[in-house]
Amino acid sequence: MITNAANRIADRMPQLTLNQLREVFLAAVECLDEEAGEEIGCGGDYTGPAVTGLNTLAETLGVRGITPADDLVEL
Repeated sequence: MITNAANRIADRMPQLTLNQLREVFLAAVECLDEEAGEEIGCGGDYTGPAVTGLNTLAETLGVRGITPADDLVEL
């Protein structure tokens, strides 16, 4: 599901500066990471939507995603 806010952000993407894109991306990754931590912490679910989304982003960037072999790190 894509919300109206997500659609408005996507529509504006061509007009954003590199710094704005960086901030939007970091905010999205932070939210996904927090949700992924909850999915994993509440029953060890590595197939939930947040973990899947975070892993898709990681794969797209060519880095390793989250697996059950990883320890959750609280910073």
